[in-house]
Amino acid sequence: MTSKHTETASEKKRIEYFAGYFKAYWQQLFLHAQNKLGDGESARDIVQETFLVLWNSEMLNHPQEVKSYLYGVIRHKILDHFRRDLVKLRYANERANQLEQQLSDPEQNLITKELRAVIEQEIVEMPERMREIFRMKKEQGLSIAEIASHFQLSEQTVKNQLYRATTRIKESIVRYDSAMVIIGMLLYGLLGYLKD
Repeated sequence: MTSKHTETASEKKRIEYFAGYFKAYWQQLFLHAQNKLGDGESARDIVQETFLVLWNSEMLNHPQEVKSYLYGVIRHKILDHFRRDLVKLRYANERANQLEQQLSDPEQNLITKELRAVIEQEIVEMPERMREIFRMKKEQGLSIAEIASHFQLSEQTVKNQLYRATTRIKESIVRYDSAMVIIGMLLYGLLGYLKD
């Protein structure tokens, strides 16, 4: 009976530690992930995954090391998120090339014209600063560093604005016709917009 009692006491202690760490670090980790990803939903998912890793680890018993452990885990989760997105974009690029080859010239011209109109309308509806940053990157070809310097912003802020602008454009294309998302991304050069 003492072994069962010890397990229960040990499990209660794990739960107490976990609850304390969750309360102490959830908000910090969420803001960190949201800043890096520019997306609250993905940030929440990654923070939940991070705490799941903590729960399944032995780190609950090492309070001095938990904070750095959590930040290490979340850093890897964020990098994995970006790697998955990169794989998706590569696949989309290959698929778009296949679709492009299948379209005849008149069809391609019509699709291009329609998509340009959809994309331009979305750009016009963006908040002013986002629109300016997006146009400086896409139309003027300025680097992220140059844009950040121009507006006296951090490079991460510029990247976040570009990510949000691209997301808005993708969503507007999906609303128009989800089959054209890949073509639209290629048409407006949205693949690799953060290369600098």
